[in-house]
Formats: sequence, structure tokens, C-alpha cells
Amino acid sequence: MIQNLLESWPFALVVASTIAALSGAILTFTQFRRTVYETRINQVQLDHSRKVLEREIERLHEQIYRDGSRLTELNHLLLDSIRNKSPSLSGEHLGIDPSGSSFLKSMGIDATKISIDPNFVFVLTPLNSAQTAVYNIVQNECQKIGLRVRRGDETRIDGPILPHILKEILSSRLIVANINGRNPNVFYELGIAQTLGKPVLLVVRSYDDVPFDLKQQQLVIYNDIKELPSLFGTALSRFAFSVKS
Repeated sequence: MIQNLLESWPFALVVASTIAALSGAILTFTQFRRTVYETRINQVQLDHSRKVLEREIERLHEQIYRDGSRLTELNHLLLDSIRNKSPSLSGEHLGIDPSGSSFLKSMGIDATKISIDPNFVFVLTPLNSAQTAVYNIVQNECQKIGLRVRRGDETRIDGPILPHILKEILSSRLIVANINGRNPNVFYELGIAQTLGKPVLLVVRSYDDVPFDLKQQQLVIYNDIKELPSLFGTALSRFAFSVKS
């Protein structure tokens, strides 16, 4: 009887259907695992490519701008071109606002309503893992004397980031700028901070990495990251911060 049952068509169909279902499930699971694996591999490859590109950009910046005479020459060419085309134009005729108030207003900021926090230090830094150690040291040394430290990405912002950065600059007592890698965003924000009259402390790993027009600024230069806490702490003390716990 059992043999007859095994030989019956319904039973064979059930077995075949079960095998097909299991095969399909195994195939689906295998494809899912392959997709997850490939996604992770792609993410790793993208992260690696991004880091390689960041290092290459930094290297090219150093190669192009390390020679101060070349940069000066390029600037003179640009300035001469402007002068030759419009030799009579002055700041007043161009509508330049030396105080920067027009620029701030265009960003929706009323500087008169922002007060300076005497214990707040705002840090301009490249937002990549390679510079995290520098930021952590700056933060630790500031906290030792009762100062609060933030950088631009530590507050959740809905909307444009630049107005937020401007408000942070305006409300800070001191700006610390990590200029390693000559990050364009850092230099842009640094220029704004200096235009607004903020005291600035520059952190950089080598004097050769300092653009020629910033060499007269307050500098913290370190050759080894282990030297930075002591060097930065000493430079910070020159600003005579009052300690508030």
C-alpha cells in the first residue's frame, strides 16, 4: 500500500512542489546575502575612494600654494586686470560695506541681537576623520579652563548651514581654525571671522603649510600631534580667559 501511495501522482506533485519551494527559498536567500555583501563592498570602496581623493586634493593644494611667490604672481595678474578695466572704481562706488552688515542681513542675521559668549570658542575645521584628533585636543584644552567648544556640524540644522556658522562666529569669543589641508570651507569662514574682527588662533602642523598672507597671525605649529596639547594650551593662555565653572 505504501508503495502504491508513493507511486501515486498527488504525492509526487506534493514532493516536487516542496522541493521547488525550498529551492526557491534557498535561491532568494542566497541572492539577498549576495546583495548585502555587494552593498557593503561598494560602501567600503566608496569610503576608500573618498579618502584617497581627499588626500590627493590636500597634496595638490600644498603643491600649488606652498610657493608663495607663485600665488602672489597670480594675485597680481588678477588685480592688474581689474585695475586696467576699471581704474577709477573705489570701494564706495562698488557698494562695498566694510562692516559686513549687508552680507549679514542678506543671510537674515541682525548682528545687534547676538551677544558674545565670553566662554565660547568656535572651531573651524575640516570635517573629516583625519583631523578629528586635532579637534579633540583643542576641545580638551579649552575645557580645562572652563570654555565651551563647538564646530559647525555639532548642531542639527534644518536649512542652510551658512547662517548658522555666521551666528556661531558672531557669538564666540575666540575662533580656532585648523588650516591643515587648506580646506576651502575653513578659509572662507576664516576670512569672514577676520572681517568681523574676531580674534583667531590658527592650528597647523608645519610653518611651510601656512599661506604667506597668514604667517603673521597667531599660530600654533606642531610637528608631532603629541606636542599639540602643550603648545595649544600655552597659546590659549595668552588670551587671558577667565575661568568659569
